[in-house]
Formats: sequence, structure tokens, C-alpha cells
Amino acid sequence: MKKVFLTLALVLTTVVASAQWYVGGGLGFSKQDKATSYEIKPEVGYKINDNWTVGAEVVFGKVKDTPNAFNGTTIAFNPYARYTFLTAGEFSMFAEAYASVQNKKPEVGDGETGFAVGVRPGVAYNLDENWTIAAKMGDGLNCQDKKYVGGEKSKYALELTNGLEFSLYYNF
Repeated sequence: MKKVFLTLALVLTTVVASAQWYVGGGLGFSKQDKATSYEIKPEVGYKINDNWTVGAEVVFGKVKDTPNAFNGTTIAFNPYARYTFLTAGEFSMFAEAYASVQNKKPEVGDGETGFAVGVRPGVAYNLDENWTIAAKMGDGLNCQDKKYVGGEKSKYALELTNGLEFSLYYNF
């Protein structure tokens, strides 16, 4: 039993010592017409090698709009795989394939659940060996399917202008 424990401890130490983990996230704020939204997006990821990264973010949001539109909260889980295709010094460009499961709960009425998959471009800059800032552009090329009480709706879109998301990461 002692040998098994020591072997597991050695393996775990080796994995953690060579790990390229990062944690971080972003804050979101947008105002369009009379709608105001806020988002908190904690994120964790693992850099597999110089080109591939996997991770996930959880989105907690609040939306306030006109009386006839959506007012309520959103929560989403967004796992992703990121491929870095260009690196120049501390600057890099990537493409990120993501999936998203989202639930919206209005203050009044029934909510909706949605699923989306897509690919979006992004850029990153290493501030130093521990800190990185990244920007993802819009929702990219995506497919969405939403289910709500009374029906369903699907959407296929190229949405590069649907926002710009900034994140700050701490690399271990």
C-alpha cells in the first residue's frame, strides 16, 4: 500500500510540476438602447502544448431591458479547444472551437435553454511569464438551438461584430 501511495504521489507531482494550467476570466458590460447587461466569466484552462489549449468558462449574467423584452439572469457553461496558429514574440493569434449550454430565467414567465457550437478568432498577449491578456471576437461562426415554453428556434450565423470579450489569465 505504501508503494502504491508513493507511486501515485510521484506521478501527481510530475504532472503538476509540468502543468501549464491557467485561471482567470473576464467581466462583461454592455448597453444597447435601453438594455443593460452584466456578466462575470471565471475560466480555467490547460495548455497541452505550444498550439493546443483546452478550457472552460462559466458565465453568470444579469440583463435589464425595456418592459417588453428580457429581464432576468443567465448562466452558461462553455468548454472550448483553442488552436494557436501564429506566434510572434509575446503576441499570438488563435481559433477557438466552443460549445455552450445556456439557461435564461426571466423575472416573469418561463425561461429558455439553449445550446450553441461555434468557432471564433482571438488574440493573446503575454504580459510576463505569469500573466496573459486575451481578446475573443464575437460569437464567430456559430449554430444555436434554443428551446422555450411554446416552441423552439434555431439560428445559424456569422457574428464577428457581436461583441469583443477581454480576459485576464494567471499562468501557473
